Amino acid sequence: MKNLLSIAALILALTPVAVFAAESSYFEKLDTDSNGVISVDEASSDSVLSKIWDDIDGDKSGVLESAEFSRFEEMLNSDSSLEEAIKVE
Repeated sequence: MKNLLSIAALILALTPVAVFAAESSYFEKLDTDSNGVISVDEASSDSVLSKIWDDIDGDKSGVLESAEFSRFEEMLNSDSSLEEAIKVE
């Protein structure tokens, strides 16, 4: 658990804050086929998102809609919920 949190913290430290400030631009960057959702394959370019995919994909549809992606961004922008976002059971 500590290793995973350390990795996530490092990734967050290296990721420009501006990327997360504008939800649509990062969502659009990940949505490489521009179909309005992020697939597992598209999410693979973001290691944190990939690690917590099952927690973020609330409806278990296999894709992230904008609202689900917003939850991911909220978790990344909140230190208090980062541990919850990257839980390892």
